[in-house]
Amino acid sequence: MRSLLAAVLAIQGCDQDCVGVGCLERFSAASADLHLGSELPRSGTHSPTEASGAIQGTTTLGADWDVSVVRDKLIIGSRLDSTVRVYSPILGEVGAEQDATGAMVGEHTTDAFGHRVRTITNVDGGIDLLVTAPLLSTTAAIRHVGAVYRFADIGDGWEGGIDPSSAVLRMQGESAGGQFGAALEVCPDMDGDGVSEWVASATRDESRARLGGQVVLARSGDLEGQTEQLGVSALTTRWDGIDLGGLAGHALNCREDLDGDDTADIVVGSPFADDVDALDAVGAVYVVSGAAPPSPGDLSEVATLTLQLGEANDWFGWSIATGDLDDDGLADLIVGAPGADGAAGRVNIWSGEQLRDGNTDTPRLTIVGDAESGRFGWTVHLADINGDGKADLIAGAPYANPTDEEQAFNAGLISIFFGGKTFDEWPEAPTAGDGSLIYTEAAQYLRSGRAIFSGDFDGDEAADLVFIHRVEGT
Repeated sequence: MRSLLAAVLAIQGCDQDCVGVGCLERFSAASADLHLGSELPRSGTHSPTEASGAIQGTTTLGADWDVSVVRDKLIIGSRLDSTVRVYSPILGEVGAEQDATGAMVGEHTTDAFGHRVRTITNVDGGIDLLVTAPLLSTTAAIRHVGAVYRFADIGDGWEGGIDPSSAVLRMQGESAGGQFGAALEVCPDMDGDGVSEWVASATRDESRARLGGQVVLARSGDLEGQTEQLGVSALTTRWDGIDLGGLAGHALNCREDLDGDDTADIVVGSPFADDVDALDAVGAVYVVSGAAPPSPGDLSEVATLTLQLGEANDWFGWSIATGDLDDDGLADLIVGAPGADGAAGRVNIWSGEQLRDGNTDTPRLTIVGDAESGRFGWTVHLADINGDGKADLIAGAPYANPTDEEQAFNAGLISIFFGGKTFDEWPEAPTAGDGSLIYTEAAQYLRSGRAIFSGDFDGDEAADLVFIHRVEGT
């Protein structure tokens, strides 16, 4: 089935290489390639486009998609045309835009509605959908404040059209150009009411510094009794980046308890933060307590833990993941630094034991990129893809060239490291190529590894993966 799908994709693609200025624009559409966990090989190097099923877009939908994987469906946000669509992929086939079973369009075509799409449980046990629109403008003069919408009971898909005015919540940014909703993640219950929370960022907010960024925690208890439309200032759980151009909140994570108080904590990446020696874009990661969220303030002051290491332009904190990778019962912290080592990239891992003990000066493990300018660590993702109950690490290097030939420019690489073993059992100096399972294909501008999503599409409790690739636009 996967071979048949790959052949179909090859027929649809271009049969000639494109090298030079303007080539990237030709690959201006996206393909969401679904890989069922039950069908994933356990070792070797494989093509990322030899998928179990796929949805392929057009130039109109753009190349930047966000995905929520739910049972039997993919909910895909397309920021370029401000839409969110629902697809039911047929295994072994390539679906198209017109195959969507449900859709919604943002208030304006320029809002980037659908930039992030995430599902979240509600108080009644139903599944809601969160959608961000970071380029929403309140007036022609007050532009790109951004917004997060919440739609009730459609997180498992819907049929037909839905108007964005039906949202049960529309939280709007209040800083011109701040782009609230640039990042969004769902968190487990933090305030004790049994309902999930969410955290979002306005990465270009200038409350403390130009393009310093702001992070907003939206707890269900704090939203109770609020109006359907409100601004972020209605919440006191807001924290600001203080670094000029730091883009605090570019990466967010709030899935795990890192400090041992039985409540998930908020992890914030600020990849362009400078260090104490004024080195540019070293990057920083801040951990904020979820059990006792502080009052509004600077991230550097309210964080219970700050991590910063590396050199100028490492972009440490560009990507973040948390989970128990070594199966010791404690959540580990994984941080991508895709600019490190001349843009070869690195993935740094702190063990749960280190985080609890405060011994965080040096990562427990560092995985280095082995492709020149490949930007390994652009994405880091944890999911149990083989169904053994252990978290697995998936890391992307979207600018890797697997052949050193021009026709594989920006082909990309995805490395999968199966979890469940102690860090002492890893190679002494692991590289991206040491992954148990490698996905790469010598094809131009695929950029495999630039966006990775997971969820249980087929209901077998093994996480299924979706890779977003660039394809030739139509």
